[in-house]
Parts: sequence; C-alpha cells; structure tokens
Amino acid sequence: GPGTLLVDPAPVGSGADFVIAAWKAAAELEPALKLAPPPPGRWPARAVAVLRNDNSFTGTAVSRLETFLESGGTALVFVTGGAGQTRWLAEHGVALASLPEQSEPWQVHDWTLDHPLVAALSQRRLEVLLGWDFKQGWALPLNTLTPLARWSETAAAIGELRAVQGRIVLC
Repeated sequence: GPGTLLVDPAPVGSGADFVIAAWKAAAELEPALKLAPPPPGRWPARAVAVLRNDNSFTGTAVSRLETFLESGGTALVFVTGGAGQTRWLAEHGVALASLPEQSEPWQVHDWTLDHPLVAALSQRRLEVLLGWDFKQGWALPLNTLTPLARWSETAAAIGELRAVQGRIVLC
C-alpha cells in the first residue's frame, strides 16, 4: 500500500547495504515507510519497488515488474550493469555506457530542481544535492529519459523513464 518500499536483496558482493541504512536513518520521519521484499505474486501498484539486484530483471521477476509498471507502479532502479538489468533496460530504450575512468571523481550536478522528486529531496536544504561524488558509474542516455541530474552535458546520472502507466527512476 502507500508508504511501502518493495526492496530486493542487495547485490552479491555488496559491502554495505546503503538502502537499508538510509531507511533506518529515516525510520522516525513522517509519513513512515514500510519495508518489505517484493512478494512472489502481484506487487501493490501504490508501492515503490527499489531494485538493485540483477535477479529482479530475470525469470518470473520480469513479468511481475512489467505488470507492476503497467498498473501504475514506480520503480527506483540502481543501475549495476548486470546482464539481466542491461537487457531489460535496452528493451525500454536505455542503452547503458560505463563512465570512463578519470583522476577526479565524477560529480552529480545540474539537478532538475522543479521535478517533484528533486524538490522533495531538497525541500529543507539545497545542500543535500551537493557532494555526490563517485569513482565509477553509468552514463544514462539523455535522448530516452528525462534527466533529474547529470554527470556531464551528454550523460545523465539520474533520470526518469515513463513505462506504460508507471515510471522508472534510474540512478
């Protein structure tokens, strides 16, 4: 139902589970969020699916995800570059490209401040949008999604993609 996050398991080999750590840090905020694994049957359309494991994009999980999006669901996808995820994204028009190595960290910038998600993040302080530095990442194509933040003039770091009735936010 509303306020439910369907969170798949962290990818194999992950050091820390930052999604769970963030949820625990926000546990006392209102409205409260309920955390649950994606159910084996139909996913509630008003939930948000947080997907970061390649298994969420293979086998029967794909049909559950597609049904969820067709019924108006929202998915937050952490791009990992796994084979299943890469194939699924390509089917939705998103071709992944790895960011090239560079000596300085890649910085997330040029946030779309009028987008509801970004506005909610920065509601109290714009500083929360600063200092997002990464050693590696994925360049999301600007021609197939709405950029919410960029790595460069030619690549999004975070973007939104419409999928039938639902939407997908890629990070």
